[in-house]
Amino acid sequence: MELQSTVEFMGTYFWIFLSIVLIGAVILILYIIINYNSSYSYCNISSQVQCLNDSITTNSSYTTILLSNKNNLGTTIYFKNNSIKVILNYGNFTYPGVCYPEKVPSGSTFNCKVLVKGSIPTEGSQFTSKFNIFYTLCSKCSNNSETYPITGSIVSTIKYQ
Repeated sequence: MELQSTVEFMGTYFWIFLSIVLIGAVILILYIIINYNSSYSYCNISSQVQCLNDSITTNSSYTTILLSNKNNLGTTIYFKNNSIKVILNYGNFTYPGVCYPEKVPSGSTFNCKVLVKGSIPTEGSQFTSKFNIFYTLCSKCSNNSETYPITGSIVSTIKYQ
C-alpha cells in the first residue's frame, strides 16, 4: 500500500521535480558561461617587455587605462613624453599617455597610464585595443636618443570608478 502511494505520488508530481532540475541546470550553465566570457582578459607585449597587469576603469568624464609592465631588455630604459599611445578599435582614435618612472633598470617594473576623454563602453563590457610603448636605451638617456617602439594588445573588462 505504501509503495503504491509513493508510485502514484511520483507519477503525479514527477514533471514538477524534472522542471525544477532542468531550470536549475540552465541557470547554472548560463552563470558559468557569463562569468567565463566576462573574465577573459589579457595584456600582451613581448618577451622583452612583459605586461604584468592591466586595469581599465571608467566614469562619466574619462576612462583610465593603466598597464603594469616589466623591463626584460637587459638594460636600463628611458621614457620621453607621450611614451605610450593607445589605438582604440572603435573609431580608430589614438590617445597618448605616460610611462613612469622615467628611468627603469633591467628587471624592474614600470606603469603606463592613458586617459581617454569621455566615457568609452560601459562597465562590464569588453575593452579591446592595441598600443605602442616608445622607449630609449639608457646608454645615452637623453631626449635626442633613438626611440624604439614595442607594440602590444589588451583585452580587458571595464570597471566603474
